[in-house]
Amino acid sequence: NMPCPAGTFSTGIGQTVCDSCAPGKYSSGPLYTSPVPQSQGRAFTDSLNSYLPGQTACFLCPSGKYNTGNGSQYLSSCKSCLAGEYQNIQGSTTCNTCSKGKQSDMGSSVCTNCSSGTYSSNDGAACRYCDDGYYQGEEGQTSCNLCSGPCDPGFGQSSTCNSFNDRRCSVCQNSDPNMFVYTAGGINVNSCPFNCKAGYMKPGAVGTGP
Repeated sequence: NMPCPAGTFSTGIGQTVCDSCAPGKYSSGPLYTSPVPQSQGRAFTDSLNSYLPGQTACFLCPSGKYNTGNGSQYLSSCKSCLAGEYQNIQGSTTCNTCSKGKQSDMGSSVCTNCSSGTYSSNDGAACRYCDDGYYQGEEGQTSCNLCSGPCDPGFGQSSTCNSFNDRRCSVCQNSDPNMFVYTAGGINVNSCPFNCKAGYMKPGAVGTGP
């Protein structure tokens, strides 16, 4: 009398063979070591009423894993989905690919959005940071935005463009606008370039006499 071995199972009394686990499932062989009355879990080969029971069913590979072969033995037979893939259904034979703007680690049951400052432009690709001169302030995006150009005259840069935020411009704060004209946008809101109006000169400049 032999129980159904690992990778197989038996669901009914009187079977003469054990069935192989289907793809996406596995079994670990006998569960008990003491005789019990004849029942499910073994291929019946003689008239004795006691035997060592094997598996009565196969286990499903857990989410995040899969297998493709018949008669798989043990949980280790289930392979982990690769990074960039996922599987949220138990007992699967394949993994799904994460869509653009998402990513996953190995063995994942779900994909997660690319965080702000990153993007993914291809299915199954890992998220990457925006290149210099580009930014992305939202999650789950497939591209980055081009940073805005220099600030307009009368405005200075109050924050630089980085992976997460665009450049910000604010009204220039240096000097008295009644005495000068801004000539360009500033790289700093407190040091915008300007020319003095007629009758005024920049602080520290040396004037010429009549």
